Amino acid sequence: MKKIASLFNLMLIMFFALSSCTDDREPRYELVSAPKMEVPGGTYILTEPAADFIMETFAWSKGDFNYEAGPIYTLEAAPTDSFPADSTVEMASVNQPYASVTVGQMNAIMKKWDKPADVMAPVFFRVKTALANNGLQTVIVYSKPIRVDVTPYFMKDPVKAPLYLVGNITETPWDNKANALGTGLMSMFATDNSTKDEVYTYTGYFASNDPTEPKSFFKFVTIPGSWDPQYGFESEGKLSAKGENIPGGAKGYKTLTVDLKALTYTLEDYDITGKEPLTGLGLVGDFTGWADGADVALEPLSYDPYILRATITLAEDGGLKVRQNGSWDNNWGGATVPFGKLTKGGDNISLTAGKYYIQVNTLTMNTAIIAL
Repeated sequence: MKKIASLFNLMLIMFFALSSCTDDREPRYELVSAPKMEVPGGTYILTEPAADFIMETFAWSKGDFNYEAGPIYTLEAAPTDSFPADSTVEMASVNQPYASVTVGQMNAIMKKWDKPADVMAPVFFRVKTALANNGLQTVIVYSKPIRVDVTPYFMKDPVKAPLYLVGNITETPWDNKANALGTGLMSMFATDNSTKDEVYTYTGYFASNDPTEPKSFFKFVTIPGSWDPQYGFESEGKLSAKGENIPGGAKGYKTLTVDLKALTYTLEDYDITGKEPLTGLGLVGDFTGWADGADVALEPLSYDPYILRATITLAEDGGLKVRQNGSWDNNWGGATVPFGKLTKGGDNISLTAGKYYIQVNTLTMNTAIIAL
């Protein structure tokens, strides 16, 4: 019995000895030196035409961890050298000791940080190194930050592009000239300016305004004065590029809905019972000095009193509103560019200096404000 116990103890000793030897043979992480950024601080002036070009290729030493590791390097940027969690941005994660940052990437980050355009601001970069230690945990090591000074440019948020109706349903049938907005070309409306969808609507009167054509037909174009691209009839409810003229059906008020992404459309009857046209509407604002009697009239279409239009020029940035009969008793605002919706008593509509075509649908209070 004693012999068996001795043998068992011997086996335990051998097991622990072997385990100890195995552990000793496994590599152990030991930080000898952290990666070091090799690109000195610099000054960069960003420009929109160079958005796709490389602003800088940042490089760093691999670091010494006392064994051959396969680290993941992450290049981080922050507006301060404390690298706060809510504003630190990961610019790239790579296996090699370098990574490039484009002008457009850097400008987008500066915008995210609410840095003003054309004003130089500091940006701090560092490298985060992650590697496995004995396969049990991830070791994180940071390099010492470097500072660069960056001047961003102004970048507008992408907005939905205009879409226009052209056909024999307009005042000047099939007139697709660049200056035909409001006569030969009618802007479609949209519920918002998001580019996530390509849905447009138009509620109004559909009938042929061409005496030689008893039925109404139309198409869609995206660029005034150009037929490329254009969208027409493929089959009932379906659109295609270079398609045929789209039939408008029986005359009357209808709501047209178009999805350019899905290339579909619907045309449904719209009941105007009890909806009287709003008359005497005009535009007033900084461009008129908000003066009484200076309102620019919104003129109704000859065939549809619910659709109004005007063209104005603003010498300077400013606000405007829509009001009725030159009085503040009935006024509307709150619309956005290029698509929006008027609300009674809403805020001033903000516009930058320039020339604009403005179209208002008083059935839905939708607006289209197109920069010319």
